[in-house]
Amino acid sequence: MVVIGRLAIAGAVATLAIGVWTGLVRIGWSLPLGSPMWVMHHGPLMAVGFFATLIATERALARKVALAYLSPLLGVATTAALLAGVTWLAPLLATTSAIVFAVVVGYGYFAARSIQAGVSVGGALALVWANALWATGHSYFDAVRGWLVFLVLTVASERFELSRFSPRANSTRKAFVATALLMMVSLPLSIAPSELGAHVFGLSAMGLGIWLLLFDVARKTVFQKGLARFSGACLLAASLWLTIAGFIALTQGLRPPAYDAVLHAVFLGFGVSMIFGHAPMLLGFALGVRIRYWSAFWFHAALMQLSVFLRVVADWQSWHNVRPWAGILHALALVAFLAATLTAVVRAKQAQAATSA
Repeated sequence: MVVIGRLAIAGAVATLAIGVWTGLVRIGWSLPLGSPMWVMHHGPLMAVGFFATLIATERALARKVALAYLSPLLGVATTAALLAGVTWLAPLLATTSAIVFAVVVGYGYFAARSIQAGVSVGGALALVWANALWATGHSYFDAVRGWLVFLVLTVASERFELSRFSPRANSTRKAFVATALLMMVSLPLSIAPSELGAHVFGLSAMGLGIWLLLFDVARKTVFQKGLARFSGACLLAASLWLTIAGFIALTQGLRPPAYDAVLHAVFLGFGVSMIFGHAPMLLGFALGVRIRYWSAFWFHAALMQLSVFLRVVADWQSWHNVRPWAGILHALALVAFLAATLTAVVRAKQAQAATSA
């Protein structure tokens, strides 16, 4: 089963590369493509083919249940269908993948009955909602609201669980749950003609971002050394971007130019920063090696923060000539991340082999 997980991770990374490439074309760079239609699918490639597949793989590796691996495999199949031009099949595969993921997460809730598990279920249902909208003919603009909620609630629930040993008043737990529920309420409101759903999402996203900044265990690990400090810094940066994205959506809604700023603040600033912080542990677990801290990790983390900052400011100021360069920096940060991480994996395997010898 671990082999399937590794294949799913490889598929997610390949989808990330294609998603970034199509993103660069969308913001003005003239680059070769297998099909011009790929540019239209940038959103689902990133949200479903990469983020949902990667998260489902992480959950499958943790659960070690055969059914759980079906979700990321269907996520990879969704990417294949989009690239092959079988656009009627892709949303059906994506929706089935989301339903399987929700079943796996729901089983975890009935086993644990914890706050973390309950919020995770909310995130999984948001993914089902988004993919079902896509499958029933709604636009990506409608579906992306659910993809945002899925990513935020899934990641926030895991951070809540990891922070369970920190002393917290019962009121802080209630605040977390209430804010997560408010974010779920934004979903049915998001398909209404008004921007009420966007404002509710913004309020809840800002609330969860502030909660994580105040109570996430990363506030302590950032003062440690090595990998713990790096991970803590990435996680706090992610929480800050979630807060900023929430503020933008609360005050401006999700219409252009706020739309682009919110999406990239969440998916890149929040989502990718979280991945940067978790990747050494996740890959180490998947590959069965201990990945050690390497100072080169800071380069791609810092570059991603800079690139998202430029993207958000360019949207805010309507600097259309700056946005393409922000996109290039996004891509360079991800390339640097892959290079640094693969180098760390090779070093870990070499160290493991030397120890075994």
